[in-house]
Amino acid sequence: MTNAELNRDWKRLAKKAKQYYDSGLFGTEKELELQKEFKRLYRADDTFKYCNKQSIRIAMRINLKIRAVSLHLFGIGIDL
Repeated sequence: MTNAELNRDWKRLAKKAKQYYDSGLFGTEKELELQKEFKRLYRADDTFKYCNKQSIRIAMRINLKIRAVSLHLFGIGIDL
Protein backbone atom coordinates (compact mmCIF):
# COMPACT_ATOMS: atom_id res chain seq x y z
CA MET A 1 0.00 0.00 0.00
CA THR A 2 1.45 3.33 -1.02
CA ASN A 3 1.25 6.55 0.97
CA ALA A 4 -1.37 8.02 -1.34
CA GLU A 5 -3.56 4.91 -1.12
CA LEU A 6 -3.34 4.88 2.66
CA ASN A 7 -4.33 8.53 3.01
CA ARG A 8 -7.09 8.10 0.42
CA ASP A 9 -8.53 5.16 2.36
CA TRP A 10 -8.54 7.17 5.61
CA LYS A 11 -10.55 9.88 3.84
CA ARG A 12 -12.99 7.28 2.49
CA LEU A 13 -13.42 5.82 5.96
CA ALA A 14 -14.16 9.27 7.37
CA LYS A 15 -16.79 9.86 4.70
CA LYS A 16 -18.39 6.48 5.37
CA ALA A 17 -18.45 7.08 9.14
CA LYS A 18 -20.08 10.48 8.63
CA GLN A 19 -22.77 8.92 6.45
CA TYR A 20 -23.51 6.30 9.11
CA TYR A 21 -23.75 8.91 11.87
CA ASP A 22 -25.98 11.21 9.84
CA SER A 23 -28.36 8.44 8.81
CA GLY A 24 -28.67 7.05 12.34
CA LEU A 25 -27.32 3.63 11.38
CA PHE A 26 -24.50 3.77 13.86
CA GLY A 27 -24.57 1.13 16.57
CA THR A 28 -25.58 -1.65 14.20
CA GLU A 29 -23.47 -3.99 12.10
CA LYS A 30 -22.22 -0.88 10.33
CA GLU A 31 -20.12 -0.11 13.40
CA LEU A 32 -18.46 -3.52 13.13
CA GLU A 33 -17.75 -2.86 9.48
CA LEU A 34 -16.11 0.46 10.40
CA GLN A 35 -14.05 -1.21 13.13
CA LYS A 36 -12.71 -3.81 10.70
CA GLU A 37 -11.73 -1.18 8.16
CA PHE A 38 -10.23 1.02 10.87
CA LYS A 39 -8.09 -1.81 12.21
CA ARG A 40 -6.92 -2.68 8.70
CA LEU A 41 -5.76 0.87 8.06
CA TYR A 42 -4.30 1.31 11.53
CA ARG A 43 -2.26 -1.89 11.26
CA ALA A 44 -1.01 -0.86 7.82
CA ASP A 45 0.81 2.07 9.45
CA ASP A 46 0.63 2.01 13.25
CA THR A 47 3.57 4.41 13.57
CA PHE A 48 1.79 7.04 11.41
CA LYS A 49 5.01 7.46 9.49
CA TYR A 50 3.30 7.60 6.10
CA CYS A 51 0.06 9.31 7.09
CA ASN A 52 -0.40 13.01 6.58
CA LYS A 53 -1.75 15.37 9.23
CA GLN A 54 -5.34 15.06 8.06
CA SER A 55 -5.26 11.25 8.12
CA ILE A 56 -3.92 11.21 11.68
CA ARG A 57 -6.68 13.54 12.80
CA ILE A 58 -9.29 11.38 11.05
CA ALA A 59 -7.93 8.28 12.78
CA MET A 60 -8.07 9.99 16.18
CA ARG A 61 -11.65 11.19 15.70
CA ILE A 62 -12.96 7.86 14.49
CA ASN A 63 -11.18 5.95 17.24
CA LEU A 64 -12.78 8.18 19.86
CA LYS A 65 -16.21 7.17 18.53
CA ILE A 66 -15.79 3.44 17.90
CA ARG A 67 -12.92 2.53 20.28
CA ALA A 68 -11.37 0.10 17.79
CA VAL A 69 -8.01 0.54 19.53
CA SER A 70 -7.76 1.22 23.25
CA LEU A 71 -7.08 4.87 23.94
CA HIS A 72 -4.00 4.16 26.04
CA LEU A 73 -2.50 2.12 23.15
CA PHE A 74 -3.56 4.31 20.23
CA GLY A 75 -0.52 5.89 18.60
CA ILE A 76 1.89 4.44 21.14
CA GLY A 77 4.45 3.66 18.43
CA ILE A 78 4.16 7.00 16.64
CA ASP A 79 7.33 7.97 14.85
CA LEU A 80 7.92 11.68 15.23
